Amino acid sequence: MEAVDNTATAIDDTRIGQSGTIFNPSLHYKYQVFPTTVFRLSTARTIRRPKFDDLIPFRETRNGTLLQPDKVGNPNLRPETSLGVEAGIEQSWGNNTGAFGINTFYRWVDDKIEIGVFQNPENNRFEEVPRNVGNGKIYGVRMDLQTRAPFLGLPNLTLFGNLSFLGSEVEDLTSREIRRFQNQPSYVANLGFDYTIPAWGMNFGINYNILPGFTNRELKDGRIEVTEESTENGLDAYLGFRLADNLQMNLFGKNLLASEKRKSRTVLNTIGEFENSRIERETADRIYGISFSWQF
Repeated sequence: MEAVDNTATAIDDTRIGQSGTIFNPSLHYKYQVFPTTVFRLSTARTIRRPKFDDLIPFRETRNGTLLQPDKVGNPNLRPETSLGVEAGIEQSWGNNTGAFGINTFYRWVDDKIEIGVFQNPENNRFEEVPRNVGNGKIYGVRMDLQTRAPFLGLPNLTLFGNLSFLGSEVEDLTSREIRRFQNQPSYVANLGFDYTIPAWGMNFGINYNILPGFTNRELKDGRIEVTEESTENGLDAYLGFRLADNLQMNLFGKNLLASEKRKSRTVLNTIGEFENSRIERETADRIYGISFSWQF
């Protein structure tokens, strides 16, 4: 059970509040089919509450156009809830030195939260507003593999990876269009390895993830808006040293590719003729760090 009571007070003493209680039960089942084969089944109710800033009806003024709308909060935004079922099977081998798993899931989602752009009839400016777009469903398959690599002559090398295929449907309350969830890729992939040198008390590894781009077409106020976002790949690396039996030091680097994220918005009229467009490019810096962990 989760009970929440939020209140925000603006500088002019305007108060916005949201409260409520919700039950989130879950049930999990595990069955040992064979000594090296495990079947799992679970169901759970979950909740995704709006970000606090999205509830405050504060206006961030921009150009007020379809491509650069003002940003406005929505105090009537309801929490997004879902009821999901997941089933999977896992097969291990080699004295648990390797495992392969495949999982499927299906979730019914109520009050899906997405960002929409609308024209305010009072001032004729376009506004970017978080809203509850309707009820939908999301489903997919995930495959995981992890194994030691003695077959390569490297018994201390562990290879791992996962691949997920995703699908979704939502009926937009405004347009009555049945479409995918906003900004959802068709698949996500992660690959990596970890190598241990016991004599030196050291291990190192790399993680590489792939987040493919997408294209959305939406009809907004008599215009067609086409949003395209490029594929975003990430590379992280780490190097760990065991300084003592209970003390570990790690050097790490994140976003080593410093890949550029590119997003474009193009506006067409109803017969497909170009009106205007905007391109955004964003590059995040590489991050390097050191951390210590102590077990006791």
